[in-house]
Amino acid sequence: MTTSGAGSDAISVQTGSGAQTLVLQTVTASGEGSRGVVAVSDSGAITLTSGQVSAVSGDAISLTSTTGDIAATLASAGSTVSGTGAGLVITTGGSADVVLGSNAVLQGGTFGLSSDAEGGQDVVLAGTVRADSNHAVALSGGAATLTNSGTVDGYMTFDTAATTLTNSGTWNAHGGDTTFTGDATLINSGTFKVNAAASAAATMNVTGLTTFRNSGTISLVNGHTGDVLNLGDAAFVGSGNSRVVLEANLGIAAVGASAAQSADQLTVGAASGTTTLSITDLSSTAAARFNFDGIRLVNADSVANGAFVLEGGSINKGFVDYRLMTDGDGNLDLVGVPSAEAFELIRTGAEVRHYWRRSGDAWSEQMRAFAPQDGLSFWGQVLGGSETNRSRPIYSETCWARPRASRRTSTCATAGGAASSASIGARAAMAPVGALA
Repeated sequence: MTTSGAGSDAISVQTGSGAQTLVLQTVTASGEGSRGVVAVSDSGAITLTSGQVSAVSGDAISLTSTTGDIAATLASAGSTVSGTGAGLVITTGGSADVVLGSNAVLQGGTFGLSSDAEGGQDVVLAGTVRADSNHAVALSGGAATLTNSGTVDGYMTFDTAATTLTNSGTWNAHGGDTTFTGDATLINSGTFKVNAAASAAATMNVTGLTTFRNSGTISLVNGHTGDVLNLGDAAFVGSGNSRVVLEANLGIAAVGASAAQSADQLTVGAASGTTTLSITDLSSTAAARFNFDGIRLVNADSVANGAFVLEGGSINKGFVDYRLMTDGDGNLDLVGVPSAEAFELIRTGAEVRHYWRRSGDAWSEQMRAFAPQDGLSFWGQVLGGSETNRSRPIYSETCWARPRASRRTSTCATAGGAASSASIGARAAMAPVGALA
């Protein structure tokens, strides 16, 4: 069905207490201010199953019941699109159930989905929801459950008595802050991307959240540092494959819009469980420098032991190792400390000088003991040994450093000879690098 006149809704149904059941194929409303489907009931239930619905300037689908329950199923591979209004609008004093099929698209100018259900609502998304305003989903009313296994493109708001938001698909959060009222739990086992297309550093606030349970991936990757995901006072609990991907510039110079020694940040309340911090170094080929103050990665009210671990244990950039350190306030910083290579270079130079001096002593002793005389004589001396060196942490063991030990074997040889009134000699020293334990 297609309409083209201004204010001409393609399908309009109104009842009192009777139930409505609508099964739609293709509906198009191209006139100014025209809606695709309008269903209104005083107390009756409304059940809708649709395929392709579009409206150029009005809501694509609008369902309203004073007290009746509403159920809307948008078929797989179908599309519900509004140019300037909402894709789907539900208003009811009863309950609402929304199902978006796999590969289906729900799109609007103002909202993808806007639903106010005083009796509570259950929303299941297996397709894609988005809006030109970036406000993908707006739910209000009684307790709400939203389960996404598809793609939500934009931010969401929940003015509901309680909310359980479960994401096993992809949530591309951008364009605004996500807000909750009442008790709210976010469970992520999929991919939660924050400002993935932003060209400058930005903060994404998730306010009103009670608990964030993560076993998936949270990514702040967008090609520059300085982005912040602010979960407020929410308890952050990591389990399974819980992972947070942050970008950092660990080099000594700026990289594009990323200042030297800077990183993205995660802000939470109390952190527990186990979550891996994966760092994408934007200056992977640049020189690094020591940074004992650290680069902030996680702001937290409190962090349980082992709540965050650095992927790989450390990030090595030649003479600098970057390690995760907990400061006195419970925040987590990436600290640049001397690496094993730095210590080995110092030790190698010291040992070469040490054995050079010992070989010099041997030469002097030989010259003193055997004055030059007629004839030919030779002598030699080999010095060698091994030693174990230990280093102690500068910070406490809850910070970045643990005691290290290295064992090395060093060898020095000195040889000389004399003929008549002349003498010759040679010295050599080796200080092979030992293995760290």
